[in-house]
Amino acid sequence: RVYMKEEYLKADVVYGSTTGLERWEQAPKLKFVQLVSAGVDAMVRQRIWHEKEAGRVAVATAAGVHMTPISQVRVTHCWTREPHF
Repeated sequence: RVYMKEEYLKADVVYGSTTGLERWEQAPKLKFVQLVSAGVDAMVRQRIWHEKEAGRVAVATAAGVHMTPISQVRVTHCWTREPHF
């Protein structure tokens, strides 16, 4: 989801992406960002995250949330398609 500049003014939590956030004045209440990706590559390309004020915002990624389901699907696939597994 891409947030509009007006939404950043009210937000204390962002889920998804910080696309469009260019200045800290746009998000004076922001305290937490939950990314849907496992990495922060796209986020750290934004200059704003290299500024001192970025320290007031906690960032969480989705790293590892898909590991268990993927392994469960693979094991189920092996049992149903490869009976000698």
